[in-house]
Amino acid sequence: MSVAIRLPLQVFFDHEARHPRQRFLVQPIKGGEVQTLTWAEAGHQARCAAHWLRARDLPQGSHIALISKNCAHWIIADLAIWMAGHVSVPLYPNLTADSVAHVLEHSEAALAFIGKLDDWPAMSAGVKADLPTISLPLCPDGEFDFTWADLQACSPIQDNPAPAASDLATIIY
Repeated sequence: MSVAIRLPLQVFFDHEARHPRQRFLVQPIKGGEVQTLTWAEAGHQARCAAHWLRARDLPQGSHIALISKNCAHWIIADLAIWMAGHVSVPLYPNLTADSVAHVLEHSEAALAFIGKLDDWPAMSAGVKADLPTISLPLCPDGEFDFTWADLQACSPIQDNPAPAASDLATIIY
């Protein structure tokens, strides 16, 4: 008996198609507010970000860093990275600047998403000035090359990419 392998991206596309208006992500915001995203809304944001990533003309399978605590836009950025045909490299949100520098260099990260963090000033010195950065919602104060709004200004990709089960998806240090 053979078991069909369902990859995370395929599972996401299936849920998005079957339950577009159902709640998918709930994100606490400052001041006690809560942001709720449906499967369709999260998919739209991921597809816009994937379009922006594809437009960078990076080699297929490029490594894209995610420096953030767990949050809704961490998940959406991860989906976008996969949709664009790249590999996510999540970094722990409490690394030292030296550890950040090591992971980014060793992984050959081409870009870095910066999200919700408690001590970005302590980590930021590990990000070389020539590494393009994208600020996610809830990111710390700082200077970033691009914002999530920049990515959302793109039209969404129209395809549902289907990577092979043998394709690398994530590098975890």
